[in-house]
Amino acid sequence: MTRRTAVAVMIGLVAWCGTTLLQAGHLVPYKGRIEGKVVISADGDVKAPPARMISSHLGKGIQVYDETLEITATETSLRAEGISRSIAANGDELQIAFVLEGPLTGTETVPYVGWYHVLPGGTGRFAYDRSLLDLGQGKLTGEAVIAVDAAGVITLCFRHDFLGTLYLQPRRNKGVSQ
Repeated sequence: MTRRTAVAVMIGLVAWCGTTLLQAGHLVPYKGRIEGKVVISADGDVKAPPARMISSHLGKGIQVYDETLEITATETSLRAEGISRSIAANGDELQIAFVLEGPLTGTETVPYVGWYHVLPGGTGRFAYDRSLLDLGQGKLTGEAVIAVDAAGVITLCFRHDFLGTLYLQPRRNKGVSQ
């Protein structure tokens, strides 16, 4: 290797290390389970109380759907999509966009599949830099049990597992105050 080639290789390595250290985080496996219910009134009003969640990297917590849950049904299928906040016990929040779809089979149980994609609007250790492109994604599989009462109120009790990836940022060192 000539001296000029060695210098070029060194400059390239320094540049690569610099950009790698700037991002420094990485995608890790992410999995868990969510259990909850959705209540749809006879006039179509959708309410989703916080669901129970347990997952790697968040532990036990809740999943909140706020006003971002949309459920549509045809004669043959059910679809739910929206944005949720997964809230860890310490208050850190992870925002996720999701889509779930399943066939209506004529029974009260609806198996479904879907996907999730992590969004940059979290807090704490999930307060991602908006310039990052891949914060994680994965698949969801579960089932919902549908019940309709005499007043026409529909309750969907659901449970699903998810498996995919999540971006972990480097831990920030707590500096010594001066």
